[in-house]
Amino acid sequence: MMHHALLPVENDVDRMESVVACAVPILEALDTSVTLYHVFSENRYSTLLDGMEVGSLDPDTLAKRNETVQEVATRLRDHGVSADIHGSVGDPAAEIASYVESSDVDHVFLGGRRRSSTHKALFGSVSQQTLMSVDVPCTIAIE
Repeated sequence: MMHHALLPVENDVDRMESVVACAVPILEALDTSVTLYHVFSENRYSTLLDGMEVGSLDPDTLAKRNETVQEVATRLRDHGVSADIHGSVGDPAAEIASYVESSDVDHVFLGGRRRSSTHKALFGSVSQQTLMSVDVPCTIAIE
């Protein structure tokens, strides 16, 4: 049984559509708690803080202001699914794995792209790295 699902949110609303479409029926049926999770790169985090002219802002607060996170949260709410929002700064796959381990997450919904094996081997994939790093079931929605 799924009790706490994690939906890592990237910065592309269109890419998140397949994840939301895949996750919503399952989340609705199981009445699962959901966390939307956005990871900022160090550079992106610094750039956003500079643009806001603030010295510091916790990543959770910044994630709640992220347009894509807000859009995904709205789409979930439209289907009666509410979600907590959290954020962090660092390497996406490592941060997602760390959050899964520390937060009793028991399922992860990820987005994926159709890419050649060579491309994956050379450039890696956050979804692939996450899949290999967590010890919970994952669902990958391919766009």
